[in-house]
Amino acid sequence: MNPQVGSDFDAFLAEEDLLEEVTALAVVARVIALQQAEAMKHLRWSGLDLSAEPSQ
Repeated sequence: MNPQVGSDFDAFLAEEDLLEEVTALAVVARVIALQQAEAMKHLRWSGLDLSAEPSQ
């Protein structure tokens, strides 16, 4: 066993009483990312032309 390896990140967050808050924020970030992807698909934008006008 490697003595340099500690507990996993979730265990660290739990020890610091941050796991629930960080998990909730991660869920919100994922939802926003999915909504953004759907909007980009709907507007026919690609990641390369985010600053351009959507095609009509």
